[in-house]
Amino acid sequence: MLELNYKGQDLLKHFNLQDALEIYFALHELKPVTRLVISESKLKELNDICSKLGLNFVCGSFKILNRTCIIDKEADVTGSYFVYFSKDEDSANITKKAEENFEDDIVGKMFGYPSCCREFYRNNYAEAKKYGNDFAPITHRETTHFHYLTNNLLRNFGYFFISHFPCKHNCMESVKYAKEASKILEKENPALAFEIRKRLRGPVFYHKDTGVLAFDQNQEKENRFWYKKPFLIHACDVYNAFNSGNNLIIGKKIVKIFKDDRLVKEYDQEELLTYVFK
Repeated sequence: MLELNYKGQDLLKHFNLQDALEIYFALHELKPVTRLVISESKLKELNDICSKLGLNFVCGSFKILNRTCIIDKEADVTGSYFVYFSKDEDSANITKKAEENFEDDIVGKMFGYPSCCREFYRNNYAEAKKYGNDFAPITHRETTHFHYLTNNLLRNFGYFFISHFPCKHNCMESVKYAKEASKILEKENPALAFEIRKRLRGPVFYHKDTGVLAFDQNQEKENRFWYKKPFLIHACDVYNAFNSGNNLIIGKKIVKIFKDDRLVKEYDQEELLTYVFK
């Protein structure tokens, strides 16, 4: 069972793994500010939780429905809020105001993101809209080597050391940031740090319609990746194909999925982007 402790408090009692890690790195001030989407019903708990942790928080000025629709804060509809957490209350307020004024560079800086990645975000924002505001295909295009520490594709599953979109997966500033995150986590939560490092290595696939697919476990052997159950955000044809197999071969242009030695499915890498993090 995974644990994420900070000064005797188990963050996983209050947050899912992804959000708990964001809070953890803010508590250690690797991220000057972190922003989470918090449901209205959970807001009442935050005062007590943050008081015990020594953390400040500020709520955004708008209510959010289904993580996409923004409405008036006073609307009589149950929703969620952007909540900005920081050891320093002024920093939380600055970030809130900057984000509401669409000052992306200030927001990225307050989140602790490298300047090269903030510039990448600004320069490619319009193109990323084609992928549902996901920069993964653009980063893939810019990358020559996939360093496992910059694997941000599994952040929605709670496995990451960087939560920003790197300008490329061999961005040295992002690697430096991730090493510091790993080091911080290692001191108090070595088992979790080990588990995340293990999860970040190996193949990850991205489909423009179905998103990210990775594996619960994988092992490279005899030019093949052998894996156990794949996981992704929701079931789909891509998931079903991988779930029907147990190993794969990644060629220069084609990904072949096998059940032992029986071919299950082939995908062109132009359709199914392939990342092999090492």
